[in-house]
Formats: sequence, structure tokens, C-alpha cells
Amino acid sequence: MNEVVVEGGKAAAVAGAGIGGAVKVRCKVLIAADGVGSRIARWIGIKSTLTPADLDTCAQFQMVGVKLESTRMLEFYLGNKLAPGGYAWVFPKGEGYANVGIGVLASRAEMPPIEYLKRFVEKMPNLARGKVVEINAGAVPVCGPMKQTVKSNVVVVGDAARQVNPLTGGGIDSSMRAGTIAGEVAARAIKDGDISEKRLREYEKRWKGSFGERLQRYLKAKEVLLSLSDEELDKLASAVSKVDFDRISLTDLIKAVVKADPKLLFKLRGLF
Repeated sequence: MNEVVVEGGKAAAVAGAGIGGAVKVRCKVLIAADGVGSRIARWIGIKSTLTPADLDTCAQFQMVGVKLESTRMLEFYLGNKLAPGGYAWVFPKGEGYANVGIGVLASRAEMPPIEYLKRFVEKMPNLARGKVVEINAGAVPVCGPMKQTVKSNVVVVGDAARQVNPLTGGGIDSSMRAGTIAGEVAARAIKDGDISEKRLREYEKRWKGSFGERLQRYLKAKEVLLSLSDEELDKLASAVSKVDFDRISLTDLIKAVVKADPKLLFKLRGLF
């Protein structure tokens, strides 16, 4: 993709290059799902620039021959030295097979994420015995969603719109929801012959009503966790481990945190 072709103040086509050469695809409504730091958003005048504090940079190994405690358990590891501003994970994919990765906040990292990942694996004997068969890397926006996701006849969705859980970096669920809404709104707008920005703002209203508030809460939670020391993270983990997750409630969680360290409740007060 090289450019958005604008005609009469609206996006009329996307031009790019493929295996067969130059390609131009015309459109009535353009749905921008071009990922982190969306170029389409920038080209049409929506600010999409990100700072290091807005991004988690990630690396992941697909590994075989590892020893897993359980193939049904996801493992998460937090620590300001282990994964500054982020976390490491072990996601079992089968017996002896797992995705092992790490995400670090770019503004806090002192080296590339793959170096943090190598160090993590080396310190875990059950992982170090395995073999890396594939390496993946990328970046995830963790600064909360864009305020403006519609301009003229263009709507922005998914990572391009930063519709990602800022706490975990997960975005498949919200991106699929946003994409569905965008498709529905665009299809009806084209059918009715009204592809104005005013009409397409129905997309923005719907996605914000569906999950926008939840993403803002996760952003607040992320900022709280970033303020915790490793000692406080350990105390929080210890407190949560004593809660019966089959019947967990907000009251149970608060009681556990207070019992572990009353000072933690003050730091976490914005989450309750």
C-alpha cells in the first residue's frame, strides 16, 4: 500500500503494489485496518503517531521440547527487571510445545525485547531444554484507543485505532467487534447512498458504547500496575492466590489485598 487516492475530498481508492505489479482498489467507504501506527489514518489527517511510552514491543518463540507444569495452564511472569512495563508468558500449545514470549514497554526497555526473552528462557530450566522453531516479533499499542476513528468516508479499526486492552496487550476480541460494527455501518451507508462522515460516526458511537469504557478502565489499571515495585507485585500476587476463583467477588479481592498489605489498597483504590 503506497497511498490513499483522494477525489472530491473523499478516499476513492487505495494504491499499492503486489506480486503482479501495481494495484489500485477503488472504494466507497475505506475501512483502515492497517495495524499499529496506521498510515491510512495519518494520510487522511488523523493523528496516529505513537511514542515509546505508548507501545509494548514484543518477541515470541515457538518452542518444542519444553517441560510444562500443565498443558491447560497459562503462565504469566511480571517484574521490573524481567519485563519492564510488561510481562513474560508461556502459552502451552500441546505436550512439550508452547509459545514463549515477552512484551516490554518501549520507554522503559534498555534492550530489544528478544534479548529480554532470551534471558528469560535461559533462567527457566524447563524452557531452556527446548528448541526454538519459530520467532515472531511486533509492537502493540497500549495507550488506549484513538479518540477519532472516523474522518470523511474512512473508518479506522483494530490496532490501527488502538482498540487494544492496554493492560494485557490483547486486541483480537475488540478488533473483531470493531470490524463487525464497521462492516455493518459501511454496508448500510453505501446501500442508503449516504457515506458522509456524519453517517459513518455511527461506527464510532457503537464501538465506544460496546467496549470503549472497558478499555479506559484497563488503561487505568495498567497505570496502577506500572507504579508498583516488584515487592508490591509479589504481595499482590500472593493476595490474589488466596482467593477462591470459583466464587471470586470484588469484596473477596479487597479483603485479600488488605490482609496482604493495607498500603496496596491505597495504590489500587482507583480500580475498585
